[in-house]
Amino acid sequence: MLLVGLKGGAVGFVEQTASIDELKKAIVALAEGSTWCDTKAFQKIMSFLPVLPYSKQLKLTGREEEVLSHVSQGQSNKEIAAHLGLSPQSVKVYVSNLLRKSGVSNRSGLAHYAVARTLARTQPSHQGELITTSNLKRFVRG
Repeated sequence: MLLVGLKGGAVGFVEQTASIDELKKAIVALAEGSTWCDTKAFQKIMSFLPVLPYSKQLKLTGREEEVLSHVSQGQSNKEIAAHLGLSPQSVKVYVSNLLRKSGVSNRSGLAHYAVARTLARTQPSHQGELITTSNLKRFVRG
């Protein structure tokens, strides 16, 4: 069901067992233009994505690295712009460049790339290792 939702353009996932507070947080985030995915749903989604090879290290500018970090945290262009002192249009250009350079087609793909890239930097000798859910918890909001 999660994959069908992603293919259909879903930008938020909440488990049926989520609390009212969690549901409220998700609704507010989506209303503000962000994405939302609770930990369990995110772990399920990530299990379906292919592992990116650690050898695919792109040369990114410092600003692209900053934008990628914020995108991987699920922040909207407006939020990223506010954090980095940029215009939302500038952030849009950076995100487009990141999409082009990484070869992924959407922000979820960028988040996945950022996770794999971060793990590659902390564990460069473990090429081809699967990304574990325990390593992903810091990238999930909520």
